[in-house]
Parts: sequence; structure tokens; C-alpha cells
Amino acid sequence: MDLLDEAIELLDHQVRYRLEGTAKAQVAVRLAVIQLLDKKPDKALELIAGQDVPEANLLRADIYWAAQDWPNAAASVDKVLTDGGAPAAGKEIDAATQGRVMRAAIAYALAGQQDGLDKLRGRYEAQMAATPFAGSFDVISRSSAHNGVAFRQLASTIAGLDTLKDFMASYRRDL
Repeated sequence: MDLLDEAIELLDHQVRYRLEGTAKAQVAVRLAVIQLLDKKPDKALELIAGQDVPEANLLRADIYWAAQDWPNAAASVDKVLTDGGAPAAGKEIDAATQGRVMRAAIAYALAGQQDGLDKLRGRYEAQMAATPFAGSFDVISRSSAHNGVAFRQLASTIAGLDTLKDFMASYRRDL
């Protein structure tokens, strides 16, 4: 039995039988990350199913993104954005939020969910116009009927970014 198996067994027991509430959610997210390290994304998703904490929602979004499950990736990233509250009019959004808005837009576009894109554009158009992503956000969030080669090239490039790898590297540093 290797260290990952031991950690999985120990944390799984804690989640199933000992912990409740916020502590259970936090440990479930840690266990899900270990499942990902062990290359078991399905088990990770099972562990965080029903967990509605920011860490679980971010992890869920990253798992769906890596699997190119665009409808679920879009919904998960949008949930993270929505839970963060509506942006204040005239207030700049931070770099992390800018990245999440772009990921949600790309996932909605690749899922063919124009209504989600329209809502996202309505919520973030003004703030995104003042970011380095202004042009990209405009191209991606425009009506899909008007998107052409520029959109497909941009979406392919951004969708290929390995955000799950970045998340895991960040998480490992925090352990």
C-alpha cells in the first residue's frame, strides 16, 4: 500500500464516519484532490458531489474543464462566479475573477449555450472591457452566429490550457 492509498483510506474514514458540516466539506475536498493525484477524477467528483463550498466548486470546475465537459464546466465556473457576488458597477475585478469569467465564456461557447454567454456578458461586459482580456471576451461572448475563425482559434488555444495542472501544483504547495 503506497502513501496515496493510505491517505485516501484515512481521509475517507473521516469523511464517512467522523466529520460533519464545514470540516467534512474541507476534508472531502482534500480527499478529492488526493483522488486526482491518484488519477481518479470520477471518485473525486463523487466526493465533492453536494458540497457547496468554494474549494469544491473550483475543483469541480477544473475537473470538468480537464475532461472537456463544457456544459458542466460552464455551469461550475459560473457557480463560482455567482457565489462570489455580483460585480459592483464601476469596480475593477481581480485577475482570478477575470480568468474565471473567460473560462465560463469559453465553456459556454464550446457547449453551444448562447443564453449562458448572454447572461455572462450582461454581468461582466463593463468590467471585462477594462481588462487585458477585453478583446478576447468580446469575441467569445458575442453571438455565436457572428463568431468565426477568430473565435475558434481563440477558444482552442485557451481550452488547451491545463488549469487542472496549475490547480494541483498550487494545492501541492499549500499542503
